[in-house]
Amino acid sequence: MQEVADGISMVDTGMLGHEGHTAVFVVEGHETALVETGLSSTRDRVKRELRREGIVPDYIVPTHLHLDHAGATGYLADEYGATVVCHPAAREYLVEPDKVESLVESVGRAVGELAEPYGDAKPVEGDVRTLADGETLDLGGRELEAVHVGGHAPHQFALFDGETRSLFTADEAGMWMDGTLYHTSPPPNFDLDTNLESLDRMARYDATSIVYTHFGARGDGEDDVREAFEEYRGVLTGWVERVEKAHERLGDEQDVVEELVADADFPDDWGETAVYETVRMDVRGAMMYLS
Repeated sequence: MQEVADGISMVDTGMLGHEGHTAVFVVEGHETALVETGLSSTRDRVKRELRREGIVPDYIVPTHLHLDHAGATGYLADEYGATVVCHPAAREYLVEPDKVESLVESVGRAVGELAEPYGDAKPVEGDVRTLADGETLDLGGRELEAVHVGGHAPHQFALFDGETRSLFTADEAGMWMDGTLYHTSPPPNFDLDTNLESLDRMARYDATSIVYTHFGARGDGEDDVREAFEEYRGVLTGWVERVEKAHERLGDEQDVVEELVADADFPDDWGETAVYETVRMDVRGAMMYLS
């Protein structure tokens, strides 16, 4: 477990066998929140780290429904008797068995050959609380403010910790891995315009650090944070433009995928399947937005 700010620690989930890919965060006040859960298939690693530090979370807080953020929610809520805190639009897909099943099936279609290592999900059986935009989760001596940001997914919120001026951006500000900022535009709900509006909105907070689920803390002051948001504006806009131009030239989505996979520059330890399915998913999301 690694401290990323005062009272905030990070656990690397080892998603898909990769270090430095996906994290969950322990946020401590008088009560403790686990922000993000990781995949159900990586929950044992998270539990081991929490046990080693003697941490029993009072709240489980997935920022949105995608399984790399929320897949272990039901399992961990049961394990710790914790209250789940989520976006209002996420609640039924965490609680109702048929909706949980449809969520897993939808993610499976999106991630293709990665569906098996992504694992499953189980319905939450205990208490669930939702946070409206601007509402706070009071941990006692520390509050996390929900900031609804729906470009990456309409069931997503960011979280602002005023105590340390840290902003958990979920996936709305991209993925920061090995010093490189990567796009993320998954189907079926990616919306470029909303995502860009979200970047403007998050930039109005006085955050001095961004905390990325993928992966870790970045920034040392408000200027750094705003520059990171502007960088992602260029990364994401440039990605959608590349997809659009490639499709205009090639005329076939699969050909677009093959071309962009060949140019992909994800971290060196990513396998071919992870690279291919990530690009395929992001192309699909961009094409759905463009259509």
